[in-house]
Amino acid sequence: MTRYPGRDEHGRPIVAELGRAETPWETADRKAAASAERRSGMNALNLVIAVAASLGVAMLLVMVVVRPDAQPQYHYAIDDYAAVTADAAEQRGVGYVAPAVPEDWFVNTAEFGTDPGVDSWRLVFITGDQHRLEVIQSTEANPTWLAQVTETGTVSTVIDDSELTVVIVGTASDDELGVLSDALMEELNA
Repeated sequence: MTRYPGRDEHGRPIVAELGRAETPWETADRKAAASAERRSGMNALNLVIAVAASLGVAMLLVMVVVRPDAQPQYHYAIDDYAAVTADAAEQRGVGYVAPAVPEDWFVNTAEFGTDPGVDSWRLVFITGDQHRLEVIQSTEANPTWLAQVTETGTVSTVIDDSELTVVIVGTASDDELGVLSDALMEELNA
């Protein structure tokens, strides 16, 4: 068997301090001592420093990242919601109404309702102040349905015509609610 420099006759490395190869027990003791030395350097102060540094980086990111305006900006509108409502009314054979609203208002949703057991038509108006008013119309309104749709908004009004029940819910001011209610009454009485 060929012997290499720095190795004993079994090929194990020779430890300089011992002048011979380590026994397995000595190797285990040496590794355990090194691990204990490394662990002794890890203390609560290092942990606190690491947590503080992480929080500092997180705070920096929160302050630097660009955020959108506090008020949501709605990016799409249904230009001719009255025609869409007329098509829906014709499709269902119901007299749904589409009230005339101020120029700075727009509709961003016009769809059939998804409430089980009640056929309805929804128009979601966005006011000039970027508030939401939802108009829900149905010929099949019942007390359970009315309770469900009126609990979703901060303001609500129910207009009960002989054939059509109209519910207005949303986050707009009382003045904006009044403007929409008046427009709906004009449309229903026309």
